[in-house]
Amino acid sequence: MTGIDVEPRFTAGIGLSIVLPALNEEYGVAAVINRIPERSMRESGIIPKVTLLDGNSTDGTRAVAQQLGAEVFVQSGKGKGAALREFHPKITEKYTVLLDCDGTYPPEIIPRFVEKLAEGKPVVVGSRILGSIEEGAMSGTNYLGNRVLSAVASFLFQSPISDVCSGMWAFDSEQLKSLGLTADGFDIEADVFARCARKGIPITEIPIPYHRRIGEAKLRVWEGLRIAFALLRERLLVADDLHREGPSERPSPPAGRMPQGQ
Repeated sequence: MTGIDVEPRFTAGIGLSIVLPALNEEYGVAAVINRIPERSMRESGIIPKVTLLDGNSTDGTRAVAQQLGAEVFVQSGKGKGAALREFHPKITEKYTVLLDCDGTYPPEIIPRFVEKLAEGKPVVVGSRILGSIEEGAMSGTNYLGNRVLSAVASFLFQSPISDVCSGMWAFDSEQLKSLGLTADGFDIEADVFARCARKGIPITEIPIPYHRRIGEAKLRVWEGLRIAFALLRERLLVADDLHREGPSERPSPPAGRMPQGQ
């Protein structure tokens, strides 16, 4: 995939924050930033701002990002989740796209995510399960683990999701800021899903292709257990909230996944 045609359907001057969490991804960050269709987005009325969320990289990640025109935010703590929580209050653009910086997710289809947001969908996630997975891009263990975690998440919160561990999300920025995220590490996506479910914020899934990563993999098997515990903790918090609230104060059940095109 080398590009995408974008129709001029957006409000002129709509701001988009493209956020790229990274730790020692100098080759991945170059590929990702170069594939963001900035020119076609600007022509369609989207004004993108690319920011690298750097986890104190020791290679050339920051230098590469700056050379390619991205702003750099170096987090004070550790972990992908901690970086997003530290940075997101600074976002001033109307919409936000969160995209892993290892070359596995398709920057070319960011406009499709913006289109869904502009239609009024508050949160959009790219599903690799509904889309396609390149041979060798995901191990059998990781695929099975993701399917199990997604099933657990769907069951615990009665809100279907096919790919709770996806690294490509888009938000109405005010909705993102309202979530009250607490995750520090790779469990940030599960935290986003659970907070949306708790607040009754619907999540729209769209299919995406998933490619082999550039560079060394960082996700470890034990992270799956951390994600599972995060989902369970959030579900227990929901139960505690419902116990303390009166029936008239309880939020409406979260809407389920909306098929692409709705």
